[in-house]
Amino acid sequence: MSKPTPPRYLSTLLWRTATIIGGNTDGYVRSIKRDYDSLGRLTTITSYSNSDGTGTVRNQVVQHYTDYATVDTDWQSHSGAAVTSGGSQSPNVQYGFDATASSRLLRVSSTVCRTTSSTC
Repeated sequence: MSKPTPPRYLSTLLWRTATIIGGNTDGYVRSIKRDYDSLGRLTTITSYSNSDGTGTVRNQVVQHYTDYATVDTDWQSHSGAAVTSGGSQSPNVQYGFDATASSRLLRVSSTVCRTTSSTC
């Protein structure tokens, strides 16, 4: 698998790999890949079992952005790929924003934790 090429204006981290594992390290995660949208915003962080970004997806975070370029939903799976739609979505946090003229700033006005377990 070849490493993705970012847009020229990005000087961002795409891959981080572990090719040599030390004595007290288990090697469960051997690489971490970051994906960006066309505007350069971080959309996905995925951990893999192999050092070349292949193999089993160990965990994943997916972010969705509003028209104001702020994250409005953040999904996270601790075991495998995150599910972002349908009835069995991964645990997620949804952010509400106050964009009224009186605030003059875009501020977080609410957060909602959605999960199937008792904690988020």
